Amino acid sequence: SYRDQVIKENDALHAANRSSVEKMIVEDGPVYVIGHKSPDSDTVCSAIAYARLLNLLGVEAEARITEAVSNETEFILSEAGVEIPPVLEDASGEDIFLVDHSEYAQAAEGMKDAHIVGVLDHHGVGSVNTGHQLVYEAKPIGATATIVWLDYQNYGFEIDRSTAYVLLGAILSDTNGFTGSTTTEADKQAA
Repeated sequence: SYRDQVIKENDALHAANRSSVEKMIVEDGPVYVIGHKSPDSDTVCSAIAYARLLNLLGVEAEARITEAVSNETEFILSEAGVEIPPVLEDASGEDIFLVDHSEYAQAAEGMKDAHIVGVLDHHGVGSVNTGHQLVYEAKPIGATATIVWLDYQNYGFEIDRSTAYVLLGAILSDTNGFTGSTTTEADKQAA
């Protein structure tokens, strides 16, 4: 039937999208998913949601932050029933997936000596370089959390309620309630 054909094609598409992450070179896990210094809601919530996605994909991953979170972020996480991730004091020698930035100046201490396995961002290309293949995804949209949402869709995973809540909080924050100049239709659909 037509429905069965669509399901089969979607399954094939999900598998193809997942294959990029399956080839991620992890040296000695876990992969720490971390955003930028002076963490805002988008960077913290995206790290949490993307770490959850990596775990669904079979990659041991944990969210981390660079320093204390804002009151806004603390409120979002509390309402979602999600704990604030621990601070990563030094990234040296760790497997790292960056979210919401790709600049060493914005990164956790020791990032130049880390093993960066991926970058997920909605800003310009930064100074981070690796010398090896990595997962790299950047889109000109309002929030990194929207890219995370798109990846859940592209990989064929349902988003649990608490993850949906943290993504929504991040999107609303980074797009300034959809009034920011970088807001896109994708941000609105994700919300």
